[in-house]
Amino acid sequence: ELENARVLIICREVEQAGKTAMNACNACADFLVQKRPVIDEAEGIRADLQNQVSALQGRIQTATSQATEASQRAREQKERIAREVSAAARGEQQAELFKKYDEDGDGVLSRQEILGYSKGEFDFELPPDNLDRICRQLFAIGREGLEFEDLHVLKTAVGIAREEERGRVRRAARIEKEKRDREEAEKRRALVGEKLEVLSKESASLMQEMNEVEPKIKKA
Repeated sequence: ELENARVLIICREVEQAGKTAMNACNACADFLVQKRPVIDEAEGIRADLQNQVSALQGRIQTATSQATEASQRAREQKERIAREVSAAARGEQQAELFKKYDEDGDGVLSRQEILGYSKGEFDFELPPDNLDRICRQLFAIGREGLEFEDLHVLKTAVGIAREEERGRVRRAARIEKEKRDREEAEKRRALVGEKLEVLSKESASLMQEMNEVEPKIKKA
């Protein structure tokens, strides 16, 4: 941490120096642009001035490039330290999280402690099949629990289990809907059949009446 602090101080100094150098280079370049007409008017010393201006422009370009490169290196160092600090903070958070669920303090998460982690962090009751799979795949040989180094893998495994459970719920809902749809369709078919039967009887009755009426009509 002390080394990182020293690097950050140096980076800030380099950035400040780089900004100062860039400002100076820009000022020199602006000066040359502004004074170019005056320089061109001095016919007697024009050639010598042009050589000096060309050399000065080269020095300005070199200084600008060096200042830019130094500033870039300073930014890269600051970003590197920021990443390291962030990673260290995440590591501390993970260690605290592991300690929270390692109730017996034996350095590993047992089956019961994994259930507690799943419930506490995700409000998810881990199904027995998923718990068995996690223990089988993540417990080191000869250990009766999950080690700290595999905590991030446990998070992924619980996420997979949650998605599988959501899939099971969706499938169950789909199957239930299909069942209701079939039952409704069967009810509609039965209702249509009943109506057809009634219509068939009414039609037969009408035909019987017509058969009885036709002879009377012919005699009339």
